[in-house]
Amino acid sequence: MHDGRRPPLRVSAWLLPSLYPPRSPGIGSLTDDFFGGVWMGSMLATIWIRLRTADSTINDRLSVHFYSVAFLAFMSVAGIPGSLEERAVYYRETKNGLYTTLPFVLANTLVGMPFLGVCTLLFTLISASTRRVAFFRFLAFLYLAILVAKSQMLLVAALMPMFVAALVIGLL
Repeated sequence: MHDGRRPPLRVSAWLLPSLYPPRSPGIGSLTDDFFGGVWMGSMLATIWIRLRTADSTINDRLSVHFYSVAFLAFMSVAGIPGSLEERAVYYRETKNGLYTTLPFVLANTLVGMPFLGVCTLLFTLISASTRRVAFFRFLAFLYLAILVAKSQMLLVAALMPMFVAALVIGLL
């Protein structure tokens, strides 16, 4: 039944993500970071997927693995802006007595772990090992290396409240 008023605004599911960045820039940087990791993992996978498994290509494969880990560790500085935004929220919420440091750190780590897992899995598309144990060992080492790099950047962001200073220290 129509009572003469305008119908409520209905937002399409495809339009909804475009509404987030003006209200919360952290969500925009998170999606940029995610799709950047997906794109980079896919590009490395397509470039090196046809590399032969002969002994003569071992150096090529090691170079790709080194580049992958180095790139992901270097790109962990992309989390600094979001961490600095969360820092302000953390201070406000702790002053209000809503939560302490431990729940904040645990929640932050648990929220970031699935994202790191997806990026790690995409980067392992270039792995040449057909043995399951070797593949999962590489996956675990890559995942832990990225988790440590992200945690280090969170520590840098916690110690340096200014964006430029945290970025410079994080890149060292």
